[in-house]
Amino acid sequence: EGAAFRIHHLLDNPEVMTKIGKDGKEYVRQNFLITRNLGDWLALMNYLGRTN
Repeated sequence: EGAAFRIHHLLDNPEVMTKIGKDGKEYVRQNFLITRNLGDWLALMNYLGRTN
């Protein structure tokens, strides 16, 4: 019942649906893309290289 209400709300409010989609895409871009993870790994390796 709760899920159906939320889906109906999204279908009736495409601007909300669009915002949720854009926010989700940006969250994934900032937190999960390989380029971001690669940057974190390179920073870690650089830090470890300086401390040894």
